[in-house]
Amino acid sequence: MEIVPRYLANKDAFHYSTEVETELLVIGSGVAALYAAVLAAERNCNVLLVTKAKLHQCNTYHAQGGIAAAVDPNDCPESHYKDTIKAGAGLCDPKAVKFLVEKGPEEILALKGWGMRFDCNEGRLLLAKEGGHSRERVIRAGGDAIGKHLWEFLASKVRDKKNIKIWENAFVVDLLTNNHQCMGALVLDANGVFYRIWAMATVLSSGGAGRIYVCTSNSPVSTGDGYALALRAGARIRDMEFVQFHPTVLAIPESEGILITEALRGEGAVLRNHEGKRFLKHYDQAAELAPRDVVSKAIFNEMARSQKNFVWLDATALGEEYISKRFPNIFRKCLQIGLNMGRDQLPVAPAAHYFMGGIAINLEGTTGINGLFACGEAACTGAHGANRLASNSLLEALVFSRRVVETAEKYLSRLTSFSRRTDKPGRKFYSTGVSLQKQNIFKILREDAQRYIGVTRRGKDLEKFLSQLQGYYGIFQNEARNFSEFETQNCLLVATLITKGALLRKESRGCHNREDYPHVNWDNSKNIYWNRQETGVIKFAIR
Repeated sequence: MEIVPRYLANKDAFHYSTEVETELLVIGSGVAALYAAVLAAERNCNVLLVTKAKLHQCNTYHAQGGIAAAVDPNDCPESHYKDTIKAGAGLCDPKAVKFLVEKGPEEILALKGWGMRFDCNEGRLLLAKEGGHSRERVIRAGGDAIGKHLWEFLASKVRDKKNIKIWENAFVVDLLTNNHQCMGALVLDANGVFYRIWAMATVLSSGGAGRIYVCTSNSPVSTGDGYALALRAGARIRDMEFVQFHPTVLAIPESEGILITEALRGEGAVLRNHEGKRFLKHYDQAAELAPRDVVSKAIFNEMARSQKNFVWLDATALGEEYISKRFPNIFRKCLQIGLNMGRDQLPVAPAAHYFMGGIAINLEGTTGINGLFACGEAACTGAHGANRLASNSLLEALVFSRRVVETAEKYLSRLTSFSRRTDKPGRKFYSTGVSLQKQNIFKILREDAQRYIGVTRRGKDLEKFLSQLQGYYGIFQNEARNFSEFETQNCLLVATLITKGALLRKESRGCHNREDYPHVNWDNSKNIYWNRQETGVIKFAIR
């Protein structure tokens, strides 16, 4: 049985750390974090934004597709709602989806009002169609660089706000709590100095955990820190077995996880096997425009059948001139590694991309811990269900960041007392022989995660991997001393939740595919929740 400590840091880190105060602490630097910080600052709140790397090192910066929203006169939130529910494979929270699709257009208008420039033609937004959508509703910027353009726009507003302070290269080790109230966080900087940040309210928007896998589209910072922080502090974690693999990431080692947006397939690119034949129409009538889980499974099956580690993405029919204008970012990146998309087929394979699960929040953005809120990929709103509809992630980040700030503002207005004390901070360490320094646990963990909890899973493999993970739990008795060692501990905890959730879910649904349980159990459409007991034991509940 795994015993998870409440705090990772030792007692000295708490007792001898430098104290800092702020009204609102925002953890992360993606679109959810930046948007929350700006919205809070506009409400005259003093904000401290903390990120463990440079500000731009986040998944948002690399997002290609766009923001899905029913802004076209021929579209409507009801249609967007139906597409989202269908993609979610029976596990979407209808209230969360309804809130998302109805509020989405308002956020696009708000951004345009601030001066954000989306791709337009004669004043009308240019809209693309992606997998799972019944019509064109994906708003883009820079052709295929929505993330970079949106991130730079929001980052400039963050930097312009005098009541927002930015801490880069600062790792959040522990959340500080007292009597089930979040008081801020313990932070380690790049020089090894600890800080206690006392915050009246805290927003966790630290992204996902794609770096648990070897093959991923994620930034190196995505190591599940937010999930682990929240779980150890007493929040509930939900649906961690649902890991979305993006179907088309370049399967070339030197490409470093370059994602090929499915908007390319929306424009007419097709997938071919090693016999040169299109194969997706045999898996789904929507073929190249099927939801991501369907396309990823189909590619995985074709790879297994051919004993190759990729399939071909063919966009040559679109022509070099069109591709270079419509998808300039991807076209340029491919040229840099010797591929011309107008003439060459691209070797692609599924890679870990997005977590549908995360910190369980309600429609108000609350976590169940007073003063602690969550948004973005770190949170689980229930809007994505078992499989996220393409380009709904940036929309969710915008919509729920605003809701979190609105809720936090109400919370702060009602807050009558704030004690700068924590419950039993820090601990002592004992040598166990399982050393963070002497064994490259993180490397081994990633390789095994790719093998055992990837696109397709099997009960026996899951049990084997869980046993291996349990064998590493001695590292929690060894003191971590730098960012990477704390990351290893967080990744171990997150990998355990994924594996245990995958074992409990004896069915194949959405992004969770069990070879030994190949069908959906429609009579058991429930969610799996995790929380840490006072004893350190992780318990689950299915509801």
